[in-house]
Amino acid sequence: MYYCQFPLSRASIVEYMTITDLVNHSDYVIEGDVLTIHAVRSGKNIYSVLRLDRAQVTINGESTVLDYKPSVRFIGGNYVMKDEDNDTETTIIQKLTGMPEFSIGERVVLFLKNNGTAKIPFVGLSQGVIRVSKNGLVNDNAGTPITRIEAMSLLKSFLVLSTNGKNL
Repeated sequence: MYYCQFPLSRASIVEYMTITDLVNHSDYVIEGDVLTIHAVRSGKNIYSVLRLDRAQVTINGESTVLDYKPSVRFIGGNYVMKDEDNDTETTIIQKLTGMPEFSIGERVVLFLKNNGTAKIPFVGLSQGVIRVSKNGLVNDNAGTPITRIEAMSLLKSFLVLSTNGKNL
């Protein structure tokens, strides 16, 4: 059985951030491989806890390889409630538009602020998530390749589709 929880919706606008903005608004930047993802319930909210392996943290320009597996906590996720008496499971899903989703094994670079206390610790929401593919290509959260940094802005490569010489 699935149950979707839709919290009271509010509109928000996330301002575009340059790489300088992301760094300046972050407490730290962490890079690592997604090892585990699990959901916990806290009151009416569900939080996902992301655990990273082979992690490296950068604070004030100084990078350190971590000898432990750090966690990132953020609102939203799939929480499974088990009823031992009836031998049933109910999955409660809480999602926020614009919140990044993760896959086990992927390499990510996260720009974080108030991790552990903020509901959304990613600076600039999904802008604070950069994905590194197995072949070393760097993508934004949506999977768009980042081709270079120019004037501290992330320049992305977009595929332009056309038919009969007209761009779509």
